[in-house]
Amino acid sequence: MGFIRGGLLIILIFVLFISVFLGSVFLSLSWSLQYENVKTELVPVAKELTDNKFNLVEEDFNITEEMEEALESMKSYCENESEYVFSEGGYTFVIPCENLEEFNENPETLVDQGVEIIIEQIYYEDYECGFWNCFQASELPFFLVSEKARNYWKQNFYYSVIISIILIILIFFLLEQRQNTPIIVGSVLVLSSFPLAKLEKLAVYLMESSYFSFISIFFSKTGSVLWITLISGLVILGAGIAWRFLNIDSWKKKFSKKDVREIVKREVSKKK
Repeated sequence: MGFIRGGLLIILIFVLFISVFLGSVFLSLSWSLQYENVKTELVPVAKELTDNKFNLVEEDFNITEEMEEALESMKSYCENESEYVFSEGGYTFVIPCENLEEFNENPETLVDQGVEIIIEQIYYEDYECGFWNCFQASELPFFLVSEKARNYWKQNFYYSVIISIILIILIFFLLEQRQNTPIIVGSVLVLSSFPLAKLEKLAVYLMESSYFSFISIFFSKTGSVLWITLISGLVILGAGIAWRFLNIDSWKKKFSKKDVREIVKREVSKKK
């Protein structure tokens, strides 16, 4: 029975490690795909990969040329209107006329705004397909940097949290010394942070490569998740060790009091 219990305990701890690690990856993907982060990371990457044309939309699409033409049209159009609206490459561009002076001084800011508009529409587009089915539904998997993808990874993170909690409960009941549960949980969290550190290094490496820099967007928040996981693990581990020592001291005190009572009883019986 002890062998079976021990073997089952090892399996559960290993599965908990996998669950915690995958949960950390899912959380990293979810945080990395927040809109503000995607916009910040994707704009320079997309411009670099397309030589400032942003022809990821269409092969003959050139965002710089489109914005230059729009700027010329805005000079006359914005005399009586508050915004300039046009469609190109399947996307609708709404440019505020109040920024016309800034665009004239620095046309690059208009190009950046055009790219941001495309990214915003890609991010919030209603993709009518399952996450994995979307790969077949479109030639360019823009949904990977969308709100749909973020919600998918966030949902998987919640699943991993639920699974991890169930595993911790099972481990608690399998342990002979249940006060060791925090020590095991803390150790698993600390150990799961090591492969996360490798992912962070991979993200840094990809950022330095112009071709693979796009992939780095998905791991841009890995460092934050790594530190949260590591610190949480150390805190739980430290609390578990402290709790164990407190229990030992308490047990020793109770045992010594029992000894004292026995000695007193013996002395009293001798006098009688």
